[in-house]
Amino acid sequence: MTTLTDINELANNLLVERLTINDLELQYQAFIDANPQLVALTDQITEHKVQKEEIQQKLLTTMQEADLRSWKTEKCTISRAKRQTASINPAYRVSIEKKLKAGEIIDGWELSSTEYISLRFPKKQ
Repeated sequence: MTTLTDINELANNLLVERLTINDLELQYQAFIDANPQLVALTDQITEHKVQKEEIQQKLLTTMQEADLRSWKTEKCTISRAKRQTASINPAYRVSIEKKLKAGEIIDGWELSSTEYISLRFPKKQ
């Protein structure tokens, strides 16, 4: 049973966490203001991550169109890889939950495939 003390304690804990987060955010902002190079580096990292994702997607598309499974360069081997995951079809969710609670075996799962680029680098000797 929940008591007023429990609720007050949770409310106080929430307030402490919010104040702590606020204080940490102020400290973080002060650090950023004192170190403008950090902002520039963060922006560069973000920009290069976006470029990497775009190039990686273009490479995957190009390899798919050329029906290439892998490509070897002096620096690495690039392969198309596939990851498959099972997920429940949302249209069946409620009925599946009811059947699962009743202990029945369920159909209605979907298999999703995601193709991605895998890089393998040669071992240094």
